[in-house]
Amino acid sequence: MKKTGDEARHTKRPTVEELRPKRTRQLDAAYQQLRAREQQLKTACEQLRAHEQQLEAANKQLLAHEQQLESVNQQLGAANQQLQTHEQQLEAANQQLQAREQQLRAANQQLRAHEQQLEAANQQLQAREQQLRAANQQLRAHEQQLEAANQQLQAREQQLRAANQQLRAHDEQLRKANHDLAERIKDLNCLYGVASSVQKREGLDVIFHDVLSLIPAAWNYPHITRGKIRFDGQEYVLDSFQETRWKLTSDIVVAGRTRGSLEIYYLEQRPVLDEGPFLKEERNLINAVAQTLSEAAERKQAEQELARERNMLRTLIDNLPDFIYIKDSQSRFTACNAAVSDFMGAATPHELIGRTDFDFYPHEQASEYYADEQQVIRSGQGLVNKYEPNAGQTGKIRWIWTSKLPLRDSQGKVVGIVGISRDMTELKEAQ
Repeated sequence: MKKTGDEARHTKRPTVEELRPKRTRQLDAAYQQLRAREQQLKTACEQLRAHEQQLEAANKQLLAHEQQLESVNQQLGAANQQLQTHEQQLEAANQQLQAREQQLRAANQQLRAHEQQLEAANQQLQAREQQLRAANQQLRAHEQQLEAANQQLQAREQQLRAANQQLRAHDEQLRKANHDLAERIKDLNCLYGVASSVQKREGLDVIFHDVLSLIPAAWNYPHITRGKIRFDGQEYVLDSFQETRWKLTSDIVVAGRTRGSLEIYYLEQRPVLDEGPFLKEERNLINAVAQTLSEAAERKQAEQELARERNMLRTLIDNLPDFIYIKDSQSRFTACNAAVSDFMGAATPHELIGRTDFDFYPHEQASEYYADEQQVIRSGQGLVNKYEPNAGQTGKIRWIWTSKLPLRDSQGKVVGIVGISRDMTELKEAQ
């Protein structure tokens, strides 16, 4: 039966003192349980430690077993490799045995073939013996022929001895011809050197020195050969010259007059040949050299005379007051005197070379001059005494009297013009 609220409020509850023994009993019981639980835990821990030690020992045993297994596996692997190697060796040995069997079969076949060849060779030997018997008979016949051939050889040897004597004589002729050829080459080298000096050198003094240097090598005894040139009262020698009684001389003649001589000396006595100790070829050589020197002297004299005349002509032209000039087919100046260059405002005549009137005069005036010159070149007829004004470089009108004549080459072809002009201004103004 459910109590009401007032009844419940008035019901008496147990006090602390009443409740304490019960609580204590419960705590004691719980403590006893805890002590028992601790004892169980200690026992469990000891068991766990024992199990751990057992596990560690088991693990060590397992590791040892694993190492043993690995070693066994390695041994098994090595054994397998050895087994494979032995199998390969066995296979190779089987192949070699098979090849050997094939070789043996082939050798047997070759042996049978050799036996057949031996049989055939025996038959050939028998035939060869028969041939040798026949050959012996032929050899006896050949011996008889050789005896006859020996007799012919003896006769041939006598012919060869005679031919050898002829060859020796021919060789001697060849040696002499080679010697003569070498001497002629020396002569030609000397003449070429003299001609080259005459062509390239300017003065006769230098040419004479070159000739004296070239002469010894062309003579039969170069080491004792010396030379001297006399020309117009002067003597030309080298430092080692010495005059002796063994001498060869040739005159140097210019324009029909003897101007000097070329003299060759030997420093020592030599056997007498064609002309004293000298050969006739050396006489020809000295004459040829002297002739070349004569021609060179005549040419050099002509060149000097020509240069003197050219210098005189140039001096005359440059000092004339008239304008003198030469132009090519294109009306370009190739030569002129100082009067022309002064009138045209050039410092020297050389400044006009290669230039035209268009470079100095107005175009209209230069065109008129150009037309006149080209008409002379085309027609081959000169323009004489033309009277015309010229402004010059100053602009002042000058009256010029002009003549232009065709200039021809050696074949007669017109290659330019020669002009001469004179300033007539003062005369014009005086009129």
